[in-house]
Amino acid sequence: MTYFVGNALPSLVAAIAYFILGAIWYMPQVFGKTWMQHTFGTTQMSSEQKKGMGMAMLGSFIAAAIGACILRNVLLIMGVDNAMDGARYALYLSIGFIIVVMFTDSLYSHKKLSLLAINAGYHTVGYVLMGAILGAWY
Repeated sequence: MTYFVGNALPSLVAAIAYFILGAIWYMPQVFGKTWMQHTFGTTQMSSEQKKGMGMAMLGSFIAAAIGACILRNVLLIMGVDNAMDGARYALYLSIGFIIVVMFTDSLYSHKKLSLLAINAGYHTVGYVLMGAILGAWY
């Protein structure tokens, strides 16, 4: 329990970094247009899709915060105390859990591999970033 209840600041900072990475990653100039084309079939959001964006962003930040807390606990249990090890272990966890699960989902949902690469790439880079932040914190 002490792992989970401890100082929340590192997890909050890591979640904010993950969230900012997402804002950059999904910008139209980066992967946003391709992501929208593969997700919605267009590069323009409808007014209906824009309506739910605030709640989607709030939900994704909450998910990032939960992920950061769990990752922090795993890294603490593993004794990680530097950015490089934090990033490395977060990469391993991302490959083993995020990419594998998202790949399996894309097989059954018949989504393009480029969409998988965009989404799984974001989450993997995001977790590596969070791992580096959390590892460096201690």
